[in-house]
Amino acid sequence: MIDRRAAWSLERCNATCVAVSALNGIVAAGDARGNFHAARVGLESSVDAAAWKHWPLGADGTLGRACALEWLSPERIVIAHAGDGGDGAALRCLRLVDGDDEGSALRLSQSWALRVPETHLWSVASRHRSVLATGHGPTGIVGLVSVERGVMMQRWCAMRSAIWSCAWCDEHVLAVGSRTGTCQLWDTRRSTTAGSAAKWRASDAAVVGVVGIVPIDAGRRLLVSATSDSLNIWDARMGLCSSGSSSGSSSGSSSGGSRSSGSNSGPVLTLRGHTNSHLQLEPCVGPNERVVYSGGDDGRIRSWSATTGAPLHECAPVAATTQTFAGNGAPAVGLRCCGSGSGGVRGLWAATRDGVRVAGLRS
Repeated sequence: MIDRRAAWSLERCNATCVAVSALNGIVAAGDARGNFHAARVGLESSVDAAAWKHWPLGADGTLGRACALEWLSPERIVIAHAGDGGDGAALRCLRLVDGDDEGSALRLSQSWALRVPETHLWSVASRHRSVLATGHGPTGIVGLVSVERGVMMQRWCAMRSAIWSCAWCDEHVLAVGSRTGTCQLWDTRRSTTAGSAAKWRASDAAVVGVVGIVPIDAGRRLLVSATSDSLNIWDARMGLCSSGSSSGSSSGSSSGGSRSSGSNSGPVLTLRGHTNSHLQLEPCVGPNERVVYSGGDDGRIRSWSATTGAPLHECAPVAATTQTFAGNGAPAVGLRCCGSGSGGVRGLWAATRDGVRVAGLRS
């Protein structure tokens, strides 16, 4: 359950993505100007506003907003710049360490940088901390980047429209979602061009984009969200995701979720109550993968059972003077849920246009 006694962690920042590491107790955020922010988390997921360090990585405005963050190790994190500043997209591998003196602020250095000219970058996902997958637009290109060397190892045209989301199902299979609402699985073991393993529509809506793909159960299931009210869980095993309508043949339940009746063309579980009309809102799953969390375009944070689809909790929008989740009704464009770890990092972290917000989790 979401603890409504939450607090602002980073204010007056148009946050576009957030990432939390339970290994080092650090929360990081990127904003609409491409800048990078980080802080060490205190007890009970508290972060004093003065503890945040800020690095103006997007000062020149040419690389555009920060669209994704991915922790590679306790010290290394990748930040992706979308490229909507007019000078192409870019990836940066950053190293965050404590200062020389005990209790001093975090220090930042850059391990490598990779420019991706004449394209936009929408999503990144790491595989065993060694290979980074990137989703490009508007050409539908997927790239595989060496984390150690910072070079593009492989590229292929996965779809005819922009790749808005990607995630690794296992060591070799990559799931990608497009601006036009199509999901596809790719086997990256092919030496030159990755092979398509399965393809399906994520929503029945005429114009919808897949904005979030989150693996569950070691990649056997996929939580897929779109620029609509669609929020479904699909079976990612080969042969169970086939072309066809996403609605399948399902029966509703009084709990608010619905299960597929067995048709291979539909999701195995539909989570009802999520609201979105056009925003790129990324959901997440809880530490034990039993709970799904999403932010709606109405500013509400909702949760469901990942097993039954039953709605569990909902937090209403709040006024600017009220210190409860989710803050001013600002949609959570990015959610990250972290379990117990060093530094008391457990909590639900949300990136909103008003900053970064954190809520506690109660069993």
